[in-house]
Amino acid sequence: MLSFDGLMRNAIEVIEGLVPFSEDRVVSALSARGYTESEARSAIRNFIFGKGLIPRAMINVNRLDLIDVRVDLTLAPSVISKAEKLLNALTEDGYLISWGKSIGLGNYRTINAVPRAFLGDYRAVFDSAVSFGKLRDYRWFETETSSQYFSPDPSVFDFRTGNWKSGIEQTNEPRKLREIPRSRGNFDALDLKILLQLRKTAAQTPEALALSVGLNASDAGEVAQRIDRLSREKFITSVYLDFFEAGFLAPSTAMIDILCRSTENSLSSLEERLLTNPYLSAANFGVKSLAALFTFPLSAFYRLQSALESLVLSQGNVDSAFMLISWFENETFKKPESASILTLKFDGSRWTFDADRLQERLKEL
Repeated sequence: MLSFDGLMRNAIEVIEGLVPFSEDRVVSALSARGYTESEARSAIRNFIFGKGLIPRAMINVNRLDLIDVRVDLTLAPSVISKAEKLLNALTEDGYLISWGKSIGLGNYRTINAVPRAFLGDYRAVFDSAVSFGKLRDYRWFETETSSQYFSPDPSVFDFRTGNWKSGIEQTNEPRKLREIPRSRGNFDALDLKILLQLRKTAAQTPEALALSVGLNASDAGEVAQRIDRLSREKFITSVYLDFFEAGFLAPSTAMIDILCRSTENSLSSLEERLLTNPYLSAANFGVKSLAALFTFPLSAFYRLQSALESLVLSQGNVDSAFMLISWFENETFKKPESASILTLKFDGSRWTFDADRLQERLKEL
């Protein structure tokens, strides 16, 4: 029988392919790999849910006709104290779905899922915010594909204690990217609600999911059929175990977010190297652009920062931007459920955006 880390690695591999997540289905799949029911249920109850990990569906935003856009904001001094209001405005009237704050400065990295049709209008909002003195500057970074997220790697994360291991920074199991189509798919408002509920937690029965999207428990069959279709059509690409919860692993955890762009060179060699890093927790790899998020023990910061900077610089003509985010000092990549607000901006057939309203809210700060 494999080691405890082997059990957790197998559990993660099984969970990644299950939408919606089901404890019984995970147990059945692990049993087929030679584990006892007791071992399988212990892995789920004690070392996943017991450690605050949440199985989330990984949504392909490209199929929803959305583009993943990172925007680095540098707030004007007069707005720093009003940062939360600014971020709320971008969430409620814009397309911001999560954000992180750099240590000690009025700098924020925001992740936005922006409709293709409104990319220009959305960017113009940030130009306006600079012109009327709410932002000192901003950096816009469009990525070509939907982000992919990864569960904690058992080689560096101790599922028994729910904390980081020490002295281990390599793994023999590189992260694996999934094939993700970039074209828009066919979906309606109910599909969108189901997807965003599964993003909050994939550990919902069809009955519970039906109720959470405003249907009756008796509609569970229809919901299950929709989930199956959304999975087949790659709206849902995987399930991952997420520990981005307020306070979890603080104060021992920090993050480094990297954005790289090359106008001349392919970034494939850099991507291959990044995928071997066990602290990689999210990636968005295009042909000539990439975004990569690393979540790691604070004690490893200087070593990891130096290694990543050396790796990026070795690629030659690459424009890059690093951001260190402290898990302890700031709320970090907060409120995964904020993406649910997207349902208010979809009228059943198309996305909507009132740029004037958002500009006015920002101007009033």
